[in-house]
Amino acid sequence: MQVHVERGVNATEMDDGGLILLCERTGKFHRSNGSGAAMWTALASQDGDPDRAAAVIADKYQIDADRARFDLNQFIEQLREARLVRVES
Repeated sequence: MQVHVERGVNATEMDDGGLILLCERTGKFHRSNGSGAAMWTALASQDGDPDRAAAVIADKYQIDADRARFDLNQFIEQLREARLVRVES
């Protein structure tokens, strides 16, 4: 599986550690807390590969890999539903 950011989506990190994703084309946005920002950063650093991103998150925050993968998949689904990312098999 590969996660791709939709065209026109910009990410802005907030002072509180959260993240705002805004699509300039549609005006849709998503605000997340620091956990969402960490997941976004991990996905970006791993070229959109959720498995590798989950491993980075699990290692960095010393959490169970299955839990990291579950949380990341939920985050990706929220972004997909908001049409901020697309997922390819």
